[in-house]
Amino acid sequence: MKNQQQEIQHINNALRASINPNDSDSCIFPRALIEAMKSANADSIIHSMKAPVLQKEYFSEGYSHSIFEKTEKGKDQYAQAHLNALQIAVAIRNEAPVFYDEMKKFSRIVHEANKQAQANGVSNGYDNNYLSLAERGLSNKLLQAYPSIDSDAKPKRKTLKP
Repeated sequence: MKNQQQEIQHINNALRASINPNDSDSCIFPRALIEAMKSANADSIIHSMKAPVLQKEYFSEGYSHSIFEKTEKGKDQYAQAHLNALQIAVAIRNEAPVFYDEMKKFSRIVHEANKQAQANGVSNGYDNNYLSLAERGLSNKLLQAYPSIDSDAKPKRKTLKP
């Protein structure tokens, strides 16, 4: 429990250092990371984080692909979110090894999602099956590694007596 609190503190510090409110590109992060950090009672910096915005979704021959809006610098927002999260993970890989390992796995699956979309003819998109696999895996692993630390105890159910 104490180790989890320290790791979350290191993650919060890295987020605070990397997010610049004046630069909208530095505020974009994967939705799974944002939700997991909100659940883990992360710092108030979480409120300035944004998820990538979907521009178009293509359906063809049983495949579904997503294309995200562009950032101010011309990259698609999901690539920027992925880079921002990976940058934080690399910066704190010694202090938060679980976070770093999960971000590496997430990164591999996101690259595979992009390759699958390109193989199916969508140049700047992501295969939705792989992308949802990556997001769900990251969310589950982070929620398991960093459960809500200061959550309220749930009241016990009243049992009916005969």
